[in-house]
Amino acid sequence: MKERKKKSAGQLPELEAQLIEEQEKRLRVERQLGHQHRYQKAIIKCAQVLLKSGKGKVEQTERLKSALRALLTGASLCRITLLKNVDDGDAGVSSRFITEVCAPGISESAPELSNHYFSWLDVPMTLFQQLVAGGHQGGLLNEIFTEGPAIDPLSDARSVQFF
Repeated sequence: MKERKKKSAGQLPELEAQLIEEQEKRLRVERQLGHQHRYQKAIIKCAQVLLKSGKGKVEQTERLKSALRALLTGASLCRITLLKNVDDGDAGVSSRFITEVCAPGISESAPELSNHYFSWLDVPMTLFQQLVAGGHQGGLLNEIFTEGPAIDPLSDARSVQFF
């Protein structure tokens, strides 16, 4: 009988460790589901805003910024910069600044970016090929731009996502 109690007592720390590990897993899953739920709500809000009709260019720009703000919040980002690819004649394919939204406390880089073109010649070839194929790339700037120069206006960012 005493031996049986010793075995049971010896199993308590192991059982406690398993319970703690299970609780931590549950909390991680709950956090992931919370992030996913916020992101889905943000996408819905973004779609609702974009589906509204707007008359002038100013109203359309504000609607676009409102949609991007919903994504910014839902994805827990600090900045979204929207660029449009254009054929820039001599420079080839370039991206032109469209608009930008920032979280509170993050300064916009829009004044320096308006009417600015980013040549795709400044982007690493592997990144360019991946994006042309419909993929996306993201991560730390110093890891993405290992084979070529970083795009100057992005130099204050630590990480980026390209779509």
